[in-house]
Amino acid sequence: MNSKISIVSRGIKGISMAFAFVLISISAEAQQRLSFTPVAEVQHTLSAGANTFAAKATALNVTGSTEAVGTPSSIRDGSGNIHMVFVDKVAGDQFVLRYVRQKGSSWESAELERLGSASQEDGRFSRGLEKQIPSLAIDNNGTLHFTYFKVESSSIKLYCGSISLTQGTIAKIAVETITSNTSYQNGLAIDRQNIIHISYHNEGLKYANNKSGRFVPTMLKANEDNKPNFVERGVNSTMLIQPNGDILIPYQGTHHRNWVVVAEFLDCQVYTGGVWKNMGIVGSLGMLNTHGFNIFMENGSPTLYHYAGGTLGYAQYTGRWTKRTFGLGSETLSSALSATATSNGKSVVAWYSRNGDLFVSHRNGDSWISKSVGGIKQYGDAFPIVVPSANGKVEVFVRANVQGKGTLVRVVER
Repeated sequence: MNSKISIVSRGIKGISMAFAFVLISISAEAQQRLSFTPVAEVQHTLSAGANTFAAKATALNVTGSTEAVGTPSSIRDGSGNIHMVFVDKVAGDQFVLRYVRQKGSSWESAELERLGSASQEDGRFSRGLEKQIPSLAIDNNGTLHFTYFKVESSSIKLYCGSISLTQGTIAKIAVETITSNTSYQNGLAIDRQNIIHISYHNEGLKYANNKSGRFVPTMLKANEDNKPNFVERGVNSTMLIQPNGDILIPYQGTHHRNWVVVAEFLDCQVYTGGVWKNMGIVGSLGMLNTHGFNIFMENGSPTLYHYAGGTLGYAQYTGRWTKRTFGLGSETLSSALSATATSNGKSVVAWYSRNGDLFVSHRNGDSWISKSVGGIKQYGDAFPIVVPSANGKVEVFVRANVQGKGTLVRVVER
């Protein structure tokens, strides 16, 4: 059965005044009606072994999908249900923004937005429209918020959307038109007042919030295009708002020398005391892009996990960044990873090895307990996303090859 939800054009009861104010400014073109369809969850076979992650796996077969092409962003709500957004391909060679949600023991999906044609090229999207990772967050009222890029005629626009889980409504608003090369990973966070904060790349690292009722962009780190050693393109970011209201935006960029990329780096923009300042984290990552890096609170301190020269990079912020690296056993880490804190406060990382094997590692003090997920290999450029579960367990969502096409696979730790 299909269930339909519609948007209310003159504000919505039961949501925050700040969010209602934002809805007033959204044009009729930005509003849409969603149609949900059931998602079939079928068993996916894993191979057993002595050092295998004890898990069960299922494939999420989305109606209308011809190829799940992107990395999903996932979040668990207060009721324990998981929500995901990702780039999907449908008939007509079109990329769409897909929303999949869990409702108890079942799943359903809806198409949120048409993003552009798979054959449509635009040099400003340096890693391809299908490789973007739409960010996802949930506010204090249980409303989902997400950011994504869309091709419109000859331009690319960054959008912020919202879905009310209680009212069954959706809205979206343009944040900014992109005029330079942009990249795939953007930061999204929501503070205690339900103000939305976004970081992204447009002529440099930019930041925007909707405190005034609309998004106001601010340049944090401009491109240095006319200098021999400059920063441009490939700027990816993640974001964390601390309990005291300070904002951390770790970001990755590229150093150029004589117009050639010579290294990649991680720095951090910090907003504290009403002032932005820049702080270094990792001066050089070599010339291999970091596919996924995450910041979250670990034992009361902001913690960043990232790829660093074949192993796991780790840094904690206590007014300054202290970096370390950890080995993850005999396997060599590729640049594809995601990390989060489990329900018991410990860190866990899902990652692909150089051989394309999926691993899940739980932190145990200064060491790691790493287990392979036999039967799932890296497929394309997407990387695994890890979501906390109960009792220190996790679920991992990956784009895997199922019967010859990209399909979302759910791996649940027992």
